Amino acid sequence: MKALILAAGYGTRLKPLTLKTPKPLVAIAGRPLIEHIIDWINESEAIDEILVVTNQYYWEAFCGWKNAYQAPISIGLINDGSVSEDTRLGAVADIQLAIETQNIDDDLLIAAGDNLFTFRLELFVRFFRSRRAPVIAVYHAPNRRLLLRGGIVALDDNGQVVRFEEKPEQAWSDLACAPLYILPRAALGNPQECVAALPHTDEPGRLVQWLYPRTPVYGFRYQGQRYAVDDMATLRWVDEQFKS
Repeated sequence: MKALILAAGYGTRLKPLTLKTPKPLVAIAGRPLIEHIIDWINESEAIDEILVVTNQYYWEAFCGWKNAYQAPISIGLINDGSVSEDTRLGAVADIQLAIETQNIDDDLLIAAGDNLFTFRLELFVRFFRSRRAPVIAVYHAPNRRLLLRGGIVALDDNGQVVRFEEKPEQAWSDLACAPLYILPRAALGNPQECVAALPHTDEPGRLVQWLYPRTPVYGFRYQGQRYAVDDMATLRWVDEQFKS
């Protein structure tokens, strides 16, 4: 299984900190945020390579980081060519780009480059292997503000997604989707179809919203914490949590 970390955003809510430093390289407890993600992914024996998709604007920063980083697993960098917020490809198009340019022919874990988790990734991988279908990580989120900023989901008794909406106008569910998915090898063509069909594919959840009416998608209810770095306030809070 390969892992893809989405790190091609521009961190607009963290400016001026991100004028030269991409959000995934901002320090959390003295280390770049992305290194905490890599450590967490590397705990699963299923993953044999991690790919990081970024952009031209931050390309040199990521190359410098990779050259200095003693990675515990093979790391590959992908440049999506964008140079600004206005020219970015969007998360789903970046997934498509990674699959096509790296000739990925394996199951694919997809993770956001600004989210940290505390549950064991191996449990998510086992759930995926029991379903052999696209799976998403979901959690109970009573905070309405968080629900409206991401994807919310409804599952049936078998854990299959029966409704999904990215950035809804109303919080019709308290079950949220984290930006953490696994696509089986057979589904790697789906991002290309999604990009061709939808005008807006900025958020990775757009892929889930497009996918679930067309093929079974299952939700894994994880037990643990999710730390999302969105702005300066959440950055300081996550930094304090990891330091302690």
